Amino acid sequence: MKENLKVLIKNLTNHEVGFSCNNFPNQYNFMGGQTLPVKWEHLEDAAYSRGVHFLFENGYLKIVPQTENYADIMDELQLNHLKEQVDNSLSYDDVKKILSIKPLSTQYAVIKKRLKEGTETTKLNFANAAIELGIRDYTVNTAIKNATGIDVIKTLELKETPIKED
Repeated sequence: MKENLKVLIKNLTNHEVGFSCNNFPNQYNFMGGQTLPVKWEHLEDAAYSRGVHFLFENGYLKIVPQTENYADIMDELQLNHLKEQVDNSLSYDDVKKILSIKPLSTQYAVIKKRLKEGTETTKLNFANAAIELGIRDYTVNTAIKNATGIDVIKTLELKETPIKED
């Protein structure tokens, strides 16, 4: 790889995710939805950590496909077997856009496909966005519940239930 190559990495969640390098005094913290350039040397060093691999394999972090030498980077990090799944991961903001389309019924096929094929993070992004947006659609709720085990409608009902004081 080229010296000083910058790898664009995007956080696909709605919360902070980060990693540190083993042999460099660098730490990278990505706010929800943020994209940052990371030196290849630092990423390669951090990739030896099991935790960093977990973040990429489960779609918390994603190497932006427009990054120079993208295919080589994915190969070096041994992520080629997940390339299609990781490339199709949706960020929290992308999921919110899908769930905000009116009428929502026009997006059923897209939602079901993404929940079936998506990474763990994509699935959790659907659940969290549906809760934030107050989605009470039965079809969407069933698809999210089957993919994640999270019942969005029940969660919304519990949030609305007032706490009784004795």
